Amino acid sequence: MATQDDELLSVLQDLLRQHKFEVGRAITAHTEWKARLVKCVSDGHCDATAVEALRDDHCELGRWLYHLPVETRAERAWSFVRDMHANFHREASEIVRLVHAGDLAGARLALASGAPFDLASRKLLEMLEDWRAAA
Repeated sequence: MATQDDELLSVLQDLLRQHKFEVGRAITAHTEWKARLVKCVSDGHCDATAVEALRDDHCELGRWLYHLPVETRAERAWSFVRDMHANFHREASEIVRLVHAGDLAGARLALASGAPFDLASRKLLEMLEDWRAAA
């Protein structure tokens, strides 16, 4: 009996094959974004604004997701990935906002293991890794 996760993974595999998106590039971009955020907090300033960090359609994964055909974007799997990805950007935006507000202690807490950003980041990365492994 297939689980909901198995069904989702199957749909994601189909999307990957249909659109030839390189999940590895998304994983690298995600990791680089996270590293930029860590540096932003450690340096006490960010080049990006909170509004820019919130945009989930400007990174490589977001551009791909939002440029898929309308029929694909109507699928439940697409909504799941989009929502997970948008949540990552919401949490990243909050950290950037804290840095710009001078609340470095709050930004460090927001980056800590088990904090919402960490959970959103790990969940998105896990989904991407599973997707790549299954492709």
